[in-house]
Amino acid sequence: MNKPRRIFLEASQTLTTNKDLTTGIQRVVRHLLHCALSEHHDDLTIEPVVFDIDCFRKIDSRTFDALKRSPTLLTSTGSSPQPTFVDKLTTSIMKTRWLHRLLKPVWHFYQSIRQSTLKRMHYFKDKKNEIQLEAGDLLILCDNTWNADILNYLYQHNPKSSGYHLIVLLYDLIPLTHPHLVDSRITDQFKTWLDKMMEIATGFIAISRTAESTLQDYAHQQSKTLLSDSIHLSGQLDSPVKDDVKFHNTELNEVFSRQIPTFLIVGTIDPRKNQLFALRAFHQLWEQGHQAQLLIIGRAGFQCDQIIHSIEQHPEFQKRLFLFHHINDEELNYCYQKIDGLIWPSLIEGFGLPIVEAIQKHKVVFVSDIPIHREVGRNYCRYFSLEQPDQLVEELILYLNQDETYINAFEKPGSFLTWSQVTEDLLERAIKFTDDRQTLTRPHPKAMWTDESR
Repeated sequence: MNKPRRIFLEASQTLTTNKDLTTGIQRVVRHLLHCALSEHHDDLTIEPVVFDIDCFRKIDSRTFDALKRSPTLLTSTGSSPQPTFVDKLTTSIMKTRWLHRLLKPVWHFYQSIRQSTLKRMHYFKDKKNEIQLEAGDLLILCDNTWNADILNYLYQHNPKSSGYHLIVLLYDLIPLTHPHLVDSRITDQFKTWLDKMMEIATGFIAISRTAESTLQDYAHQQSKTLLSDSIHLSGQLDSPVKDDVKFHNTELNEVFSRQIPTFLIVGTIDPRKNQLFALRAFHQLWEQGHQAQLLIIGRAGFQCDQIIHSIEQHPEFQKRLFLFHHINDEELNYCYQKIDGLIWPSLIEGFGLPIVEAIQKHKVVFVSDIPIHREVGRNYCRYFSLEQPDQLVEELILYLNQDETYINAFEKPGSFLTWSQVTEDLLERAIKFTDDRQTLTRPHPKAMWTDESR
């Protein structure tokens, strides 16, 4: 098989915005870039690129070196970025809901200007960084590429006529399958993006078999045939747990200073993540006299006001119920280490990264019973029906009562898929798409738990 001349890993949103870098997609992108750049890959030429208004450019050498050292940062120091004055101000504003709603438009305007300025001043000083996609090249879109500029550029520089190969890393189709859970503008934008990508892309690689199956169902509805494959992600966390964690959220340390079983929900605050389902379950636990804490971590998302209001107005808020909007990698890892278990009541997911992260920390995991969670969690989780709210309550009571039969029923995987293996799997499958003899029949992705067969 002929290998690509050059492989470009697109990471525009992750590398050029100052948004929360601990969100699922951005965490995946950081790990893929780090492993691709810091490890040997059979003499392949691999370079990260970002899109700059009308072309793709290589990133600057400082960012390149930082990515090779660690996936946790985009700074030159090789350590987790310290919160800026603006970060601290944002956290304070988030605690005052009316002020957050009032200043939200101003904040978005500031962010758009800031990001544009950073792109022009920091990343693209050298015009020599511009790349021209040529025949034999392989471009893998690792990031969120719904941006109209990127889409228009790729559509105008059609890979099928230009001779390079375009692979799309697909995270989910939630804007199409569950449009009520996202902004209507995102649904329209996503559909336009996906329809055009299906015309020009060499193939798609989904982050789960469930997502790939959904993609093929959609393609069938559109009377289109496309090449697709899937990989699985790793639950390997960004940074090791340290004894001297530097807390930027001092209240977080106080949460774990109490000798009370603590359960975590981590993810964007929005209806899809379904945090209120878990809160109702814990409300029942507290009414029945059970001792347990619920820690919710996540940035504000779509239609989050009512959810945050319900959390902050609950009688147990700041007593046995806690909410944090901004934490860094080190603090998140610390939370995984200290919690008793993870609760993941999501309505729909592309993967569910916190599930495998918690399992790798040997924590008990309670997840909603939907197909993607069965694929990701296998026999290592306890499943509850979203149609039967009392089921989660019953599961938690059995755990809190330390029912020996119940505790022993939790299986533990023997070993785990690393980010290096995920990256290798992605590159291998992407390169196979560049073979003209490629067929639609391929082996299954490497399993998340490496003691499972492929």
